Amino acid sequence: MEYEEIQQPGAWKPGKEGDTVEGVLVNRKKEVGPNKSMLYHLKQKDDNIISVWGSTVLDNRLELVPDGSYIRITFKGIEQNKIGQPVKIFKVEKAISEQTEGAA
Repeated sequence: MEYEEIQQPGAWKPGKEGDTVEGVLVNRKKEVGPNKSMLYHLKQKDDNIISVWGSTVLDNRLELVPDGSYIRITFKGIEQNKIGQPVKIFKVEKAISEQTEGAA
């Protein structure tokens, strides 16, 4: 019998405007870590799993996306909210066809 080592999923950290991550939304976890944040797991085309930490903007958009959907998240930059705090802005897109370019 052969075995494969199980690795901790890496986390997506957008560095600049326009950075993207995409894959099948395989699951989401609530209240993770010291900030009780959402944590999303995407299965990428190469079968690697990557974690995406939630934020108010991401959580609001991903709330409408069912698990199993092929999605793309794009970092759009940082804006100021109503009280002057910096907020990361993301665009979330969901594939509309059954073809997900090889993703499972």
